[in-house]
Amino acid sequence: MEGAWSVSTGTPLRRGYAWHKIDIVVDGEVHTLSAGDFIHIEPGEVHYVNNPYDEPIVMVSTLAPFQEVDKVEVENPTY
Repeated sequence: MEGAWSVSTGTPLRRGYAWHKIDIVVDGEVHTLSAGDFIHIEPGEVHYVNNPYDEPIVMVSTLAPFQEVDKVEVENPTY
């Protein structure tokens, strides 16, 4: 399964936007993305999204083709 993530926006503030970040971990390597960033995940790469920051973020993710066996729940991930 291939995946792609695109970070859309941060949180609106009184003066402009606060471009918050999100961490996407791919095969143990942390990629910190902010608004406008894009990452492509190759089939077979182990990946997950982590938001250790104080603000929510809006992002779009696409996966193709969907296969239930590709989805796993990870409790207490560390990186």
